[in-house]
Amino acid sequence: MAGLRCAPEKATVALEAVKGEKSLQELAAQYGVAAGQICEWKQQLQQGAAQLFVRKNKADKNVRKLEKKVNDSEQLEAGKEKEALFRKLRVRAWAFFSRQVVWALL
Repeated sequence: MAGLRCAPEKATVALEAVKGEKSLQELAAQYGVAAGQICEWKQQLQQGAAQLFVRKNKADKNVRKLEKKVNDSEQLEAGKEKEALFRKLRVRAWAFFSRQVVWALL
């Protein structure tokens, strides 16, 4: 399994390193990865594992609500801009059409 690249493979190696059933050198030989790299993955796993158990609190909900409001207001603004553009185009088209009719009648 030389040249580990994807996250699941790295996680597997890091979990094996955390278990401690094999030495870093044994894991390095088994997976074809430097022992130092396995040590880094192990540290990343241990540091990031706590985030899995962080409770989603009311502040997170408020942040999501605010993000939704911002997104909705941006979409509303985009809609207003589109509407204004269509109004301008209709006025210009009507002006052009009116001139054509006048010229045709002359």
